[in-house]
Amino acid sequence: MKDLNILEPGQRVQAILRGIKASVVAKVLDISEFSTNFNTARFIRMIIYHLLYFFLGPFIVVPIISFFDSFSLTQNMGFWFGTNDKFSFVTQLLLHIASAYMLITQLLNYFGVQLTKK
Repeated sequence: MKDLNILEPGQRVQAILRGIKASVVAKVLDISEFSTNFNTARFIRMIIYHLLYFFLGPFIVVPIISFFDSFSLTQNMGFWFGTNDKFSFVTQLLLHIASAYMLITQLLNYFGVQLTKK
């Protein structure tokens, strides 16, 4: 391989890519084996599940998700505690509690409900 300092920037990139292709890593992992496609319907469904979870909570949303998809999806999304990932469930639950608290206080403020005496 030529000295990289005397090559133009575009040629440097090509030389580095050729070096990577010839390396052992390229023989072990072929990146062309993997492809990713964006699914708009699945994305919208996941957003709706998250919004429902944060406003309604786990005890209402988990049965709904389990009915339409599967119970393992609720565990993968961190909406219910699984065998391995309890930290994700606790984090999602704390976010739900914070969202519910903010929603309730905003609604009380909007309707003019005062919880303390003046």
